[in-house]
Parts: sequence; structure tokens; C-alpha cells
Amino acid sequence: MAEQQVAAPVGPPLVVRVAGVLVAVEGLVATVAAILMFVRATTGRHGDYGIAICLVLLAASVFFAGIELLVGRWWPRTVVVIAQGLLFMMAWDMFTGTQPMLGVPLAIVTLTILALLFSPPSNRWMAVPFDLSPSA
Repeated sequence: MAEQQVAAPVGPPLVVRVAGVLVAVEGLVATVAAILMFVRATTGRHGDYGIAICLVLLAASVFFAGIELLVGRWWPRTVVVIAQGLLFMMAWDMFTGTQPMLGVPLAIVTLTILALLFSPPSNRWMAVPFDLSPSA
């Protein structure tokens, strides 16, 4: 009998695309908030220019990492995992502090994204560029 080869998937699995959408929305919201912080700093209200600029750059990088996941690139997964870890710590701080109504949804979103990125279809897709399939 001839061996049948399974064709490699053309694009990322659905779980990676959903994670990409969630991360892009997360990054877009954070970018808008960081720009508003920068505007507040320039108008003389509370804030610091340096922190605002850093937050704009970080939030924009998360947004672009989400877009790259959505189109099928595998490298932004590391950026996204680090960002979700940091956001989960922020959500925990909100939950145990004075803003539990903001901390709980943020924690749910971050854990959902991490679960999507470490699901079996995502791991199989990530293994393809490295040819990590088990040898027979």
C-alpha cells in the first residue's frame, strides 16, 4: 500500500486566528488609551511623556503582533504570550485592588488567548516550520 501524505494546512488554524483577533483588539484598545495618556501629558495634565511614549510603542507592538498572528505568521506568538502574562498580572492587581470589575474581564481575555495559543491545533501548526513531527 502506498503511504498517503497529509497536506500541510495552508494557513493558521482557527484557534490562532481567533487569538490574533483578540490580541489585535486588545492592542488597539491599549494603543488608544496610551495615545490619550500622551495627549493628557502634552496638555499639562497628569502624566509623563516618556511613559506615555513607551506605552504607545508597547501597545502598538501588541496590536501588530495580533495582526501578524491573524495572517499566519508564527513568530508573534512569543510577543503575545509575554504580553498576556504581563496583562494577567495587571488583571490580578486590579482584581485584588479597587477595580475588580475591570480585572475579571481582563483576566478572562488573557487566559482565553493563552489557552488558544497553547491548544493542540496551535502547537501542531507551530511545529511545522521546525519539522518537529515524530519520526516513524
